[in-house]
Parts: sequence; structure tokens; C-alpha cells
Amino acid sequence: MVSPPARARRRAAPAPPASASSEDVPLADGDDHAETDRPRWADDARDAFDRWVSDADYPCIMAKSVVKTEQYCVRPYDALDDAESARQLAADLTAYAQEPEPERGYRSFLAVFERPSEAISETEFERLFWATLARVHDADGAPWDPSVAADPEHPQFSFSVGGRAFYVVGMHPGASRQARRFPRPLIAFNLHSQFEALRRDGRYQSVRNTIRDRDRALQGSVNPSLQDFGTTSEARQYAGRAAGADWRCPFQPRPDAAAHPSAEPASDAD
Repeated sequence: MVSPPARARRRAAPAPPASASSEDVPLADGDDHAETDRPRWADDARDAFDRWVSDADYPCIMAKSVVKTEQYCVRPYDALDDAESARQLAADLTAYAQEPEPERGYRSFLAVFERPSEAISETEFERLFWATLARVHDADGAPWDPSVAADPEHPQFSFSVGGRAFYVVGMHPGASRQARRFPRPLIAFNLHSQFEALRRDGRYQSVRNTIRDRDRALQGSVNPSLQDFGTTSEARQYAGRAAGADWRCPFQPRPDAAAHPSAEPASDAD
């Protein structure tokens, strides 16, 4: 689930609405990429993403919902595997995680990166992706969300920032899956609680099956890495590369972040 809309570029700042969108999520103190300072390449990326997700064939209906309702936050950063970019991303995600949940629908945080600007292999993107998450984790002083596991090999693992669990989706120009192929490196952070709500409401299987059917129609097959939460570690899904049976996550949390899930397993639909 990911999204930003192409509507209302560089508009005057509106009065804050009741729910979070790209215009109203507060950034950390000292932020240097507020809406009025957004670089042109980031606006271009946001426009491209909106057109991409809005295309009739794009498979993720949750992403489409986020675009339609403008429940998103998009932030530009300099580079993957960059210490300062990761520090700012950790601060921005912490602020985002503290925002109230929307009364209806879903929301998503999009981190788009200026570099690398050229297409790279899925293996290289995976390396940079996990190096970035490791730097974000190092900059995050909050405890791991206790509703999920911190061990990336655990079937109930989910990445945590600011004390909240996120399902993370990596996208880049060299992705083999069309639903992950985007002109710039992009990482979408989706609050895990949204998938838990789907499961509680009895809507998870319907949403999951619809997305997978649409993905099969687009690609000719369902992403082989996708599994329901609690079956295998969702870390295998994050970077988008098909992970073999011998794949091991390159990320390891700090020893003090060794949380163990205290809740019933939930399911993710992307």
C-alpha cells in the first residue's frame, strides 16, 4: 500500500484537515525539506507516482484508495544508505507515527530518494534498502513495537520506528515486478495496525485476493515472495526481490530491541 496524489502542487498551505495528508503531517524540528522547499525532482516523482497508481491496471487497491483520498505523506531525501537522510527519515517517521489514525481508509508514508539516480540491479537495491533501514533503526531511540517481533527471521517480524510497526515496500527502476518498478528509489511505510484492522473486520482475505488477482493479471503471476503475516517473516517481501529458501535478512536490530510479539498475528495485503 503506497501513494501520493498529483493534485494541488505547490499550493498555499491550507488549514490543517482532520486527517493526515502530504500537506499536514508535521516534520521534525530542524527539517529542511518542508512543503515550500520541496525540490522539483520530488514533485515530479510525486506526479509520476500518482499517475502510476491511478492507472486502471495497477494492482494494489489499498494504494488506489490512499491516492483517491489523499491520505498520504511524501518526503524527499538525498540518498539511500546515507546517514543524514536516514536520521531525518527516522525523525519524520516518528512524527508521522504519532499522528491520529484516519477515521476511514488507509494512509501511507512515502520516502523518495534522489540517489542513486540510475537504474540498479535488484541485488544492489536490496543491499541499499536494508542498509537504509539499519541506519533508520540506529537513529531511532524508541522501543520496538511489542505487537510484532524484532527478529527479522521470526514469522511475526515487522519493522518498527517510533514505537510503531510498519509494513515496508521498496520500489526502484530495476524491479522485476511491475508493481514495484518506479523511476526513483522509493520506500513506502504502512502502519501495521491498518492490516490488523482489516483482519479484525473480516475484510483481509477479500482485499488480499483482489490484489493478488490484479497482480496476476498485470504480471502473469503473483509475487512469489508474498505470504500472510505469521507464515514467514515479512522481511522477505520488503525489497521486492524474489528471495530463495536460503535467503537471510541482512538487517539485525540492536540487542535492546529484541521485542517479542504480544498480540495475535495479523496479516498484510501488499
